[in-house]
Amino acid sequence: MEQIILKRLQQLPESAQQEALQFIDQLLAKYQQPQQFMSRKEAFGIWRGKLWMADDFDAPLEELAEYM
Repeated sequence: MEQIILKRLQQLPESAQQEALQFIDQLLAKYQQPQQFMSRKEAFGIWRGKLWMADDFDAPLEELAEYM
């Protein structure tokens, strides 16, 4: 894979090689950052307003009436 990347990079003009180098630097910065986790306090309520539950959520289902 490295050889393919180098071969194609060498086929580009100098300005495009510079642009490719900048892009690679951006990718390295993106993937080398340590993962940041939320504290419990930050995570609390994160789904507020994004989920809903039907009013009859706990109502018996007609399909299961014979088993009850």
